[in-house]
Amino acid sequence: MGTSRPSARGNEWRLNHAGTLLALCALLSGCGKPTDYPLVEATPNSTPTKTVESPKNDAEQKLAVERGHNAFHTYGCWHCHTIGDEEAPGIHNELAMGPDMADVGSRLGREEILQSILDPNAVIAEPREQHTAEGISLMPAFDDPQAMDDIRDIVLFLQQCKLPKPSQPEMTQVTDENFGDTVEKHDGMVLLYFWAEWCFACLAVGPTLKELAHDYRVQIKFCKIEIDENPVLVEKFVPDRSFPCLVILKNNKVLGRHHGIDPDTDPTPLIKDWLKKFAP
Repeated sequence: MGTSRPSARGNEWRLNHAGTLLALCALLSGCGKPTDYPLVEATPNSTPTKTVESPKNDAEQKLAVERGHNAFHTYGCWHCHTIGDEEAPGIHNELAMGPDMADVGSRLGREEILQSILDPNAVIAEPREQHTAEGISLMPAFDDPQAMDDIRDIVLFLQQCKLPKPSQPEMTQVTDENFGDTVEKHDGMVLLYFWAEWCFACLAVGPTLKELAHDYRVQIKFCKIEIDENPVLVEKFVPDRSFPCLVILKNNKVLGRHHGIDPDTDPTPLIKDWLKKFAP
């Protein structure tokens, strides 16, 4: 949590609107019942802009995010939202009733985050069942212009709340059932690697192919097929049942096959030379 101090103007506004803020925060994400508190109607002249100005440099961005982190707790947003495993001051994380906001920056863009704060009728992204009623956001509008600085900082803070993308396996698991979607619909070159746990040569080839899958990820989609579980593909591409077998396809046409590997030698140079024929 940031250590920046809220502005005097912000403190004055919060003191004057403390009751309204508690009502707003209780309504966020459906944590409170809509009938518990009256909503404050926005006047046409108080509708704030729906854009967020970008900080001028990294230092200002860092300060804005820190202020936004502070404001997120000052406004009581933690009553209805968690931020990952972080606990709000004086409250246990499990008491926060609404969705985890640790990945909100991955799900929503900056303008969408701002819209979900300003527009009580904004339809926002998942987890919808915790954040909306019949597809309509339960987050009421912050319609006081004095709150805009804090709202901007909260938006900047939430935008950078992103979970790291899970690493994708370099080799795709292909089966008789998903072959059409994963291979036939792929626009480009595909390597099919037929293997089995009981095949010692296959186990020697596997690590090499995993490395090469990363190196060739732009040119070739690497796929692995377990032979005992996928008899249809084995019959189609390796009818002689000589394993391990590598099959190169392009536009669903077989360009080449490579059968067998000496498990006592490093297969990397051999496979690299073979791949160069198709993807220099």
